[in-house]
Amino acid sequence: MGGKNNCCKICLPPPNIILPGMSPVGDWYNIGLDLCCWERVYNYNDAQPWVLISDYISWDYRSESTSVVEYLEFRQERQKWYRLALDYYGSPEECPVLPTIPDYDCGTWVPAATRTIEALSFAKERYRYWTKQKNIVVRYGHKDIACDEEPDTRKFIVQIQQNFWWSYIRHQNYNSIPGVNEGWRSSYILETCFDWITSAPSSWTHDSYPTTENTPWVPSLSLTADDGIITESFVVKTKVYDEMPESDTWTVSDPHTLECWSFCSGFEQMINPTDCIQEYVPSVTYDCTPTNSQHDIAPPFTRTPCPSGACNASCSCYSCVYCPPPACEGCPIPAGSITNYPAATIDCSARTFLIDILTISCEYPLTAIPNAGLATYNPLFLNSRKFEYDCGPACVNITCTTVLSGWYYPVTDSERCWYLPPGNGWTAETQVSFTYDIYSTYNTPAICQNFITLNVDYNL
Repeated sequence: MGGKNNCCKICLPPPNIILPGMSPVGDWYNIGLDLCCWERVYNYNDAQPWVLISDYISWDYRSESTSVVEYLEFRQERQKWYRLALDYYGSPEECPVLPTIPDYDCGTWVPAATRTIEALSFAKERYRYWTKQKNIVVRYGHKDIACDEEPDTRKFIVQIQQNFWWSYIRHQNYNSIPGVNEGWRSSYILETCFDWITSAPSSWTHDSYPTTENTPWVPSLSLTADDGIITESFVVKTKVYDEMPESDTWTVSDPHTLECWSFCSGFEQMINPTDCIQEYVPSVTYDCTPTNSQHDIAPPFTRTPCPSGACNASCSCYSCVYCPPPACEGCPIPAGSITNYPAATIDCSARTFLIDILTISCEYPLTAIPNAGLATYNPLFLNSRKFEYDCGPACVNITCTTVLSGWYYPVTDSERCWYLPPGNGWTAETQVSFTYDIYSTYNTPAICQNFITLNVDYNL
């Protein structure tokens, strides 16, 4: 029975193990207060180099778009007037009534300018990882191993721990906020007879479109592993022998001789032939989806019923005017003055114009495309007016000497008067076209260091 007790068994000391290209640091020494367990450190005879094990693009983003937006101005013909004739008794005739009056122009939106914007944004990130071997720790034991399947079984145990350094550097090919390289250009064309109320905004003639996407990496790729963030780690393998061999080749793919073992408290108790500083994450590609919607926009003001006895710019009605005969004794109306009789009031509340508006919905973490120049619409706030129409004669006020008979405009061919004057009115936008090419790809590979192949001479 005594032969089964560890105290009665002799521990065989470790052999003078030889590792190629390495020298031991001192002698073997017991670890964990266990006379059957030893440890020894081996240093490399020559300085070990940094080895680049990974150089990959972790983020690749590119967005290119061309947007064409049409700018609209509100157009409405001048109000029509009707000169009343005098009857036999010198009194004015009645104003015409529906449907004998002509169509009333409630107004509409017409193109004033077209703007084209080309935008490009891009960004990349990359990581470089190096490893460098530091030293090797060899542990040796000669004792019983504790496994339920094989209790009290005396074996030779050898464990090799390879200590090494990690170094990594994160690079980016941009050096700006919000973190992408951007370039865009803008041009415009004015429609015939339209001009700026003041001047073209500076952004409408902008040009910073990139001539190349070969932007330098920051920090420079000339940096070495010594410039990176350095940490220390290790890999370890354990072999169990019934009898010690003269030599053995250790590789990362060696099968584990035992799945359960417990001995030598100083030994690394886990099986760790591979160390990963970064775990694999499946690549993800994000995209953006454009959504086109249409909106009805009304005139930029509300037409109300005309007040009694008057027609004006804020109401939709026709006016009948009466010009009295020359001054005479007892005439109730002075010569040359105009009496205004409002005719039929027209309902313009249902007159609208359909515009196209584009929105971009992007998957996280993308945002809307920078400087894409998409048309926007807010039913409460149209854009401030930008353009004026400058063709045809200027508008003039009517007088009894210029009033013609029947329905007429105050002046002939008064094209300029068909648009609201500067300071009155608004500018609307509609999306003519939009093309885009955008993607954002994230790549996270596993970055691991395997147990390096080692020829071990047990020097028996």
